[in-house]
Order: sequence, then structure tokens, then C-alpha cells
Amino acid sequence: MFAGHSSDKIHCLSETTKLRLYNSIALGASALFMIALAFIPKDYPVTGIFVMTLSTSMFGFNGGGFNKCATLVSRQYSQFVLGNIQLLWCIAMLICPILVNSLLGDGTVYDWRTVYLLHAVILLVTNAIFCFLATAKPASWTGEEPLP
Repeated sequence: MFAGHSSDKIHCLSETTKLRLYNSIALGASALFMIALAFIPKDYPVTGIFVMTLSTSMFGFNGGGFNKCATLVSRQYSQFVLGNIQLLWCIAMLICPILVNSLLGDGTVYDWRTVYLLHAVILLVTNAIFCFLATAKPASWTGEEPLP
């Protein structure tokens, strides 16, 4: 709630810069917490849960990043585009446990470390791709001119 609202209130940055900033906070901070989580000893379960919660909470900044980008690019078709994004997210949530299980092996601390570090790498790489490709301009198929 904070991320989307604050993104709308910041006027000193361009829309594209705000998209990149908020997406980088969402994915970058989450990746950093995942890296930290990978190295928390198993004797500190509460700390592990706390860091996992922080990692997951950072995805809230996507409201001012990836999700806002999809809305700005697709304009009047945003409901359709965001609906398809949600469908892909649901499919990913169904497939993710299967993939994690295949990586876990015996479920040791070292296996989980691999999962968390791989997750962090994926977050950082996808954020870099997003930052390179992100735009706030409407897509050509919307038939609208860019906003000033």
C-alpha cells in the first residue's frame, strides 16, 4: 500500500525512473534478504522466519514497479494484461514447489542454501533485465500517444 501511493506522490523523478527504482527495491532488497537467509544457522529459526518475512514483504514495492509498468504500457488493456500476468503467477506458484523439491535432495541446510541463493540470483538477473527494458510509454498497440 505504501509503495504504490508513494510512487504516485513522487514528482521529481520520471515515471520510468520510478518504475526502475521501485522494482529494484522489490527484487533487490528481497534478493539481499534471501542471501542473508541462506547463511542464518539452523539454530536461529526465529531469525530465519523474520528474514524470510522481510524478503517476502519487499515484493510489495512491485506495486510501484513491475505492476505499474504493465498498467502504464498497456493503458486501456491493463485489465487483460494484468489478468494474464496473474495467471502466469498462479502457474508459477503451482510449479515452484515441484522445482524446489527437485533441488532439495535430502533437505539439508546446504540444500536450502542453494535454493535461497538461486532464488536471489534469479531476482537480481530479472531485475537487471527489467531495468534495461522498462518504459512508461504506452505500447504501439494501445493507439495512444505518450503522456507528457
